[in-house]
Amino acid sequence: MNNAAFTNKLNLYQKEYINSFRDDLTDRQIELIDECVTNDSNNEAFARACSEIFCESGMLIDEPEFLMIDEPGYRLDAICWPEEDQPIVEFLLFIRQSSEDIQQEIIHAFEKTVPILKILCKPTGRNNVPESIETVVRRVHNLIPIPESIIVRIITDASIENPTLESKLRSSLRRKLPDDIHTEFKLCDIKDLFQSIDGGTQGPSEEFDLEGNATVRCFLAHQMIDHDVYLASFPGKVLASAFREHGQRLLQKNVRAFLGFKAKKNKNIAKSLIQEPQKFFAYNNGLTITVNNIVLDKAKNLLVKVDDMQIVNGGQTIAVLANTFKQNDPKCLDSVMVAAKIIHVKNQDEHMRWIEKIAETSNTQNAIKDADLSSHNPVYLKIKELSHTTFFRKATEQYKWYFSRVRNEYKAEIDQHKKRGLAALKIFEKTYPKDYVIEKGLIARAECVFAGKPWMASRGEAKCHLDFMDNLPAEFTPDMEWYRNLIGKMLLIRNADKIAKGVGVREGRSCIVDYSCALFSFESDFNENIEKISRTQSSNETLDTKLQKCIIRTRDQFLKFDSDRSTKEHAKREETWNVIKKALEK
Repeated sequence: MNNAAFTNKLNLYQKEYINSFRDDLTDRQIELIDECVTNDSNNEAFARACSEIFCESGMLIDEPEFLMIDEPGYRLDAICWPEEDQPIVEFLLFIRQSSEDIQQEIIHAFEKTVPILKILCKPTGRNNVPESIETVVRRVHNLIPIPESIIVRIITDASIENPTLESKLRSSLRRKLPDDIHTEFKLCDIKDLFQSIDGGTQGPSEEFDLEGNATVRCFLAHQMIDHDVYLASFPGKVLASAFREHGQRLLQKNVRAFLGFKAKKNKNIAKSLIQEPQKFFAYNNGLTITVNNIVLDKAKNLLVKVDDMQIVNGGQTIAVLANTFKQNDPKCLDSVMVAAKIIHVKNQDEHMRWIEKIAETSNTQNAIKDADLSSHNPVYLKIKELSHTTFFRKATEQYKWYFSRVRNEYKAEIDQHKKRGLAALKIFEKTYPKDYVIEKGLIARAECVFAGKPWMASRGEAKCHLDFMDNLPAEFTPDMEWYRNLIGKMLLIRNADKIAKGVGVREGRSCIVDYSCALFSFESDFNENIEKISRTQSSNETLDTKLQKCIIRTRDQFLKFDSDRSTKEHAKREETWNVIKKALEK
């Protein structure tokens, strides 16, 4: 088969998979409506289904709140709220393929979002702004005075064939907002949605040409059949300019965009840039970059050009470089050099797989990865051992809970057993059913909730996990009793979530569930109930009735708080827990 025929066949396979994925996306929207998660049969269901995909792949900075605002001149479907240590706001628009001119729909939606961003950046002197927009702006400013970074993401289930549309809208966004605000724009079509669920990126950048800029020293350090490794030293200005031009497309999976200078790691990077720029090369870990093609001036050991450049590791470094360059004297980066390892992937079809593998094996230092890096902690090794040896019984079923000690471990086990044959796969799935899989984040959540810290559980998996690990007794070793009680606690949280859905809790449901379970732990027979739930792997009518009352009372208490903050924002505060606990103890 020649190259053209192979490419055509590959494109047909990809098209078939994407069409199947689009059908799955539609099915998920129907499920969300059936579960009463949304009353909107079209827009909000589509928005929630897409958000689930991006949250699962880590491509959103936080779980969004769905606002579905569509006023004359203004539009905002969902928002990821900022935090004090993360002064970044992400605005989301979801556009279903409902007309032939999808590009015009995207442009129109973008133009209705920009006025909201302008108000957010210049909060004084606005008139005749709809109350819904006023509320959004007020809530953001209650969290941070002015955002340091703004992301706009448009997500569609259409296929966008115009390669210049994203860059045009990105440039437009930068022109319309103040220079001191870091901006990013991302256009995600059906292919990006499909790739994100399969571990891919939103597409690498285009050609990165350095010809005429003879300042990037580079040489071949390691050569293999499928890849080469080059070592390079980039002037800080070159990288800052590249990020200003290409933005997040240079960054692998866009996991967290720019966190702002208030993030501890970025504060340190910025500090070293300003105070000791000439030592930055020695202090900083540098970048890990993948490319599909590389051109060198071998006589001078200079980098000339790379294609499909992706920064897999060091995204925060390059973002801080760009922002330092923008906010200070242009000469501030004159003496800054940055080390880089450039990996030339010779087979372009393998590029995404290399990116994923490098990301998995690199010590990436971001908060989400802290849980991954603790996988070899003795506590987790013992939990893994207990998960292999502890059987549970529900009616006539006997099975084990699977503890996924490292990310995607259960999926990897499934794949391994598939290779061994159908019989081996069936035995594994019967022993470890897919509905009984636990991860480190879920363990940390359960322990924080029942330790009387639901506010910590509401702050997200990363912070919750760090708190859990920091507060473990030095000599703590999980035993069988602790493990069985853990499973009982997780089942109680799972059951509380079902009850909360049943009584119509939508906004901030996970937070209300955490608070309700924490309050429920004050019951005199709590330990007895946990033991019974673990032993029978189920709840009972009396317990469910008590839990339902607790959930309703907790929800009603949250409704009494200031409406300028969402349930999730209130739930992150320790004082909220103290107020609710005191009110419900009466």
